Amino acid sequence: IILLLLCVLFFLIGGLFMHKKMVKEEMFTSQDIDAILLDGNIADITITQSRTNDLKIKQYSMKKIEKSMEYQSEISNGALNIKDHSDQVAWFMGIKGSAGISYEIQIPIDKTVELKINLNKGNIQLADGTFSSVDIVINKSGNIELDNTVLKNNSEIYTCAGNIDIKFSFDSENFEVNAIVTSGNRNIDKSYSKGDYLLKVRSDKGNITVK
Repeated sequence: IILLLLCVLFFLIGGLFMHKKMVKEEMFTSQDIDAILLDGNIADITITQSRTNDLKIKQYSMKKIEKSMEYQSEISNGALNIKDHSDQVAWFMGIKGSAGISYEIQIPIDKTVELKINLNKGNIQLADGTFSSVDIVINKSGNIELDNTVLKNNSEIYTCAGNIDIKFSFDSENFEVNAIVTSGNRNIDKSYSKGDYLLKVRSDKGNITVK
């Protein structure tokens, strides 16, 4: 038992000192893309603005992964489809855990796209972007954060277990926010009590903040 506890402690401490490494990178001409559709398992996703006219995807991992766990992408009918193949990996002595896979997607500052993300587990952050709409679903657990984000149409955000924090830019004030929390706190700015567009937000276990 003592040996097992020491191994687990070593596993936890070792994870603190690991650094993520980029395992794959792609660049696309953004004028060919009107939507980004990402379907995944266990990963963290950050979407930011790019300083170039290209749309970029970078995949990182905390642990060396097989080629089969690298994401696959294709452009079809103006949509960039990203398929994440992340899964648990063996660490030592039969113990499995997350490979620590994360994505950084950079979108040109003057580009507006439709965004759809479906994950089982992971955290999602959108920062300083303009989207025609967003449809985000985390089926098991993870936090969702929208920071200084502009939405142009009805959108929907859901996480089964996690916090949702939304900070609109001044261009997104024409929204009605319908937020449901099964177990947690809800803090919605009164300016989002009505508007031309509807944002549905739901967390079964977590807090929701919109400001």
